[in-house]
Amino acid sequence: ECLVGSEMCIRDRGLYYYNKNIKVDFYVPDEGLAVQASYQMSDGETIEREVKALVALHGLHPLKRAMIITYEDEGEIVRDGLRIEIKPAWKWVLEGL
Repeated sequence: ECLVGSEMCIRDRGLYYYNKNIKVDFYVPDEGLAVQASYQMSDGETIEREVKALVALHGLHPLKRAMIITYEDEGEIVRDGLRIEIKPAWKWVLEGL
């Protein structure tokens, strides 16, 4: 979380932590962007927790982009019409948001 938060601050985002019964690590309302930070996505419980929070936020505030930043996992999940990108932190930092 620290790396992701630091990088988003460096990029000068209007950054918020969303926690109104939904825990989303980073939320940028002006961009419709939500980001979760998770070390790995290897077990079903972690995947469900991270995805569920993003989908719940999307239900309240439609998102243009949803991401889960991990140590090394990469992929994509589509749930309830929301496309969630999964990227390793090193790639996310090098590519920029």
